[in-house]
Amino acid sequence: RPEEWNATARALRYWWGQHEKQRIGGPWWYYLPLEIGYEALIFLPAAAMLVRWLFRGAGSRVQALFFVWSGLAFALYAWAQEKVPWLLIPVLLPQTVVAAHWLARRSARELLWGSPLVAFTVWSLVCSNYLYDAPRTSEPPATAHFEPLVYVQSTYDVPAILAEIDAATRALGTGKRTEMVVVGDATWPFSWYLRDYPVHWNSMPRQTNAPILVVDPDDAPRLQKDLGERYTAKRFAVRGWWQIEWDKMTPWTLLRFLVERRVWNATGTTDAVLLLAKDLSPQAVLPTVELHAPPPAREYRAAGIPSSGRRLGRPGVGPGEFAEPRGLAVDLDGALLVADSGNNRIQKLGPDGKVLAVWGGPAPGSDPGQFRQPCGVAVGPDGSIYVADTWNHRIVKLDRTGQFQLEWREEEQGFWGPRAIAVGATGTVFVADTGNKRILAYDSAGNRLFVFGGEGNEAGKLIEPVGLALDAASGTLYVADTGNHRIEAFDLEGRFRSAWPVFGWQEFYTEPYLAWHAGTLWATDSFNRRVNAYDSHGTLLRSIDGGAGSLLLGRPTGIVVAEGRVYVSDLAGGFLAELDTAVASSSIEPPRPRRGGLRVEMSPSSPTISAVRPAP
Repeated sequence: RPEEWNATARALRYWWGQHEKQRIGGPWWYYLPLEIGYEALIFLPAAAMLVRWLFRGAGSRVQALFFVWSGLAFALYAWAQEKVPWLLIPVLLPQTVVAAHWLARRSARELLWGSPLVAFTVWSLVCSNYLYDAPRTSEPPATAHFEPLVYVQSTYDVPAILAEIDAATRALGTGKRTEMVVVGDATWPFSWYLRDYPVHWNSMPRQTNAPILVVDPDDAPRLQKDLGERYTAKRFAVRGWWQIEWDKMTPWTLLRFLVERRVWNATGTTDAVLLLAKDLSPQAVLPTVELHAPPPAREYRAAGIPSSGRRLGRPGVGPGEFAEPRGLAVDLDGALLVADSGNNRIQKLGPDGKVLAVWGGPAPGSDPGQFRQPCGVAVGPDGSIYVADTWNHRIVKLDRTGQFQLEWREEEQGFWGPRAIAVGATGTVFVADTGNKRILAYDSAGNRLFVFGGEGNEAGKLIEPVGLALDAASGTLYVADTGNHRIEAFDLEGRFRSAWPVFGWQEFYTEPYLAWHAGTLWATDSFNRRVNAYDSHGTLLRSIDGGAGSLLLGRPTGIVVAEGRVYVSDLAGGFLAELDTAVASSSIEPPRPRRGGLRVEMSPSSPTISAVRPAP
């Protein structure tokens, strides 16, 4: 279009916006080890020439151009908030010309002194292309060989699993006609390797007799129960990575990496599970099995209300600035508490957005007063502040002034990424242990009282629970059961009461948070950019669309209601929004007929609705 003629300016604005917030962090010297480890033949001669020009001056305008270009390129990417290996290329580009200039001035005898450098460069090329080009899970993670030049790599498990699949199809005699189910993280790269097969992709079918299934580890135990003893399960790593912890690097570990390519901190993987039928004979007829798959996501029926209101804060690391803000809460004085996840801290703001206090951050840590990507925050009846210190896998309790009081972890089965906290009027602390698909209850001293939930889609079971909200008047705890696309209601002793399907939440990592106020349950739907209000029976009262209106939202995530004002954290935008909820609500969902209200009850042994009764 004519108004979009200046693509360069738009590209630069986009690039600058991507680097204003730290999505993938690293120290300013992040690219130096990569240059030394992989391109020493470029980096060292270029460094020598640049130092020469620095003290003696460039001999020509061309030399001055490359001197400035090299310095600015390194400085720019040292500042950039996204540190990834492929951005080494623009750093190296001007250095390549400078290095060639330095090498061209050397005699043959002088170049011979650089033969060890040439040998080391060749060794790096051989390692990264042939020896350690992909992770091998047979190596212990703490001493594995890795190539950080590739950010995330498919592992050698993938061709091994594909060989097993090929062998199974030959044994069945069905070849490329073999039906399979592949869902979850293994969809890529398997969608390429299995492109010639009739594969059911992406979503779990309601029933199947496929002899081969590849699923996420979280889904495998439930499916094994459905499939019975007719299948074997084999876990494997789809992708592997080495997230370098630079503070653990020493001269010795760096030298060992350069020579042996051995890591100096633990590595990680994204895993999947191969479910393979035991009977692979050509005559085998597998029975069709009903799978207890999560219910499908519910689509919106109407346009939402355009979003309006005001912004609080902006992206950044300073006070009043945010990076991936999530959970919100209000303290006893009416101040707003924000889990500033990307900045590893909790911020306290006045209703006008003025910063009153900052606790922790911006660097991550596990000592008292430090956090590692906290996602949830809540306030107790005595003013104590509870923090879901998500990637320290712990709960931290602060006093009302932000001073550290205590912390606790779950000893029997450790927390895995707890996302949200809610505190009852009696001081009971409810924790959404998201990765373990359960809710735990503690007293104010961190003593466990009881646990409920567990993986599944039956009534009272959970998949990826995130947000929590308490209705003190009715004694109800609402749980955002993300993977089952529903909200479940429990009493304050963990007994299941009811459930209803929500709109949206198609993405597994939607991270929906909840807030209860004056008979209304507010819920975020981040990937659809919606903020929804339900009544206590699941009727959608209004849906605010953050993709339209005067206040645009990127990924509304955390939510809290204070004095009737609805505040939302924008995970992608790095700010908070005070929404204008005084606009007239449009007809979102036809009201459900009810006599004094309806309660949806679900059978404990089945994910289907078993009864619809008048609510008490």
